[in-house]
Amino acid sequence: MTQGPPEPETSTAQSRLCFVIMPFSATDSCTQQRWTWIFETLLKPAVENAGLNYVCRRSTAKRGNIIAAIMESLREAYVVLADLTDQNPNVFYELGVRHAMKNRTILIAQNEKFIPFDLRPYAYHIYDWKTAKGKRKLASKLRELLADADQFPDRADNPVSDFLKGRAATQASAQALTITPQEGAVAQALAGPASKEIDALALGRSIASAEDKPRLRALIRQTRAFCAEEWARRIEALNRQAVEEARLPERIPENEIYQRCIPYVAEFAADAVPVEAFGLALVEAEYRDGLVEMLRVVEDWISMSDKVWPSPSLKPITGAPGLLALRVLATWGAKAAEDMSLNVLGTLLTNPLETVEATGQAATLCLVDRRDMFHPGGLLDRADLAVRYLQDEPWKNSEVAKMFASRQDYLNGLSRLLFLAALLREARHPDDSWPLYPGFKLVDGSSRSLHAFVGRISTSPQLMDSLAKMANEDVATFRSNWPKRARRLNQAELGDRYFTLFHDFPEEI
Repeated sequence: MTQGPPEPETSTAQSRLCFVIMPFSATDSCTQQRWTWIFETLLKPAVENAGLNYVCRRSTAKRGNIIAAIMESLREAYVVLADLTDQNPNVFYELGVRHAMKNRTILIAQNEKFIPFDLRPYAYHIYDWKTAKGKRKLASKLRELLADADQFPDRADNPVSDFLKGRAATQASAQALTITPQEGAVAQALAGPASKEIDALALGRSIASAEDKPRLRALIRQTRAFCAEEWARRIEALNRQAVEEARLPERIPENEIYQRCIPYVAEFAADAVPVEAFGLALVEAEYRDGLVEMLRVVEDWISMSDKVWPSPSLKPITGAPGLLALRVLATWGAKAAEDMSLNVLGTLLTNPLETVEATGQAATLCLVDRRDMFHPGGLLDRADLAVRYLQDEPWKNSEVAKMFASRQDYLNGLSRLLFLAALLREARHPDDSWPLYPGFKLVDGSSRSLHAFVGRISTSPQLMDSLAKMANEDVATFRSNWPKRARRLNQAELGDRYFTLFHDFPEEI
């Protein structure tokens, strides 16, 4: 017997349920009465007055099977709003049940310290219930998040659905990257031996000018298929060779890390050069939709470096694809920053990158939220060496040199990009305990240009508005916080703590 269609979760004639899970009794932050006040005075009105046809309720103490009633509400609710303040055990239990059932869960808390590590990759909002400004900001944010749930109802937003999505993506990857004869006839991979005959810059300009998505997608599929097969084979072969030559993990002096890693990265870099040039043409044309398509290639490279490869393996080998992902994003971003293409910058800095982690769990984070991207495994997690690589290696690509008036213009664009990445990280994660990495200070000869850029932000309403949008803040809040954030970035000191995500240098390859 076939199963009938599922009952719809919503009806245009009926209000949808937003179920709130939050503490009942007193916690360190609030009394029982205060929690009731927060629900009745802040959360419920914000949800029901958002104009999106929601009714808001939370579980109430009553006779009978309370747990069963909560389970039913978690299943029935179109959206669940979870307040993680004080990390109440009941709240986390109910949140886990919801995550096992479906997506569309909104996380809030009164302080970022209440967001556990496993949930930090997902969107959450820190709220202030004590001031009128904080209450208004909470109401505005909840409306935005509820509207987002309507626009993207099936987007994975929790570890359970990400894990299932990651497994499905892994199992379907071979089929997804199969090239049809029709696609093979109109395009070829941007990587590999055949790419040497391609003028990647001219090809990118041609596709961008025509906005030829079918041809673009065929080209991307072939590029992804080549890298998925050839780069994986190459990683395994290089690791076998290292074992045969007895180049097993060893401790190396700090000043030799770069020269020891770069030869391994070079084994993959030639394939990235046409991809880099092709994407630059899309940046030049401000073809944002095309760049979003190209991010699929970047996502594959990041996932490849995140994968756990058979031991023994050398980190510069397995980490090379991730470093090259950072390289192409930085090169494209440097061009966008130098040209002041704000929409393109927003795409590169804040568009979600969907990758698969070593656990098989999917991760959906944009570049500025991927702190480890600036500490690439291909250079043993050293962020200072990453800046050195980004300064020198892309400029060796003759197609990159064609896109900038001079090398200094390229470096100026790179420093702007790194500055914006640090600024947006500060704005989006104000309570992050790890200090910002001021890599822009390492870019040669760019201090004067960067000083002018900071002044331009201060005086340009258009630029301020665009950055506020990238930071997920209203313009007034971003503008009021700008002097403090700029000052903090300017005063950040370079030193050992910024070189790596860990306090101990990862001197083992």
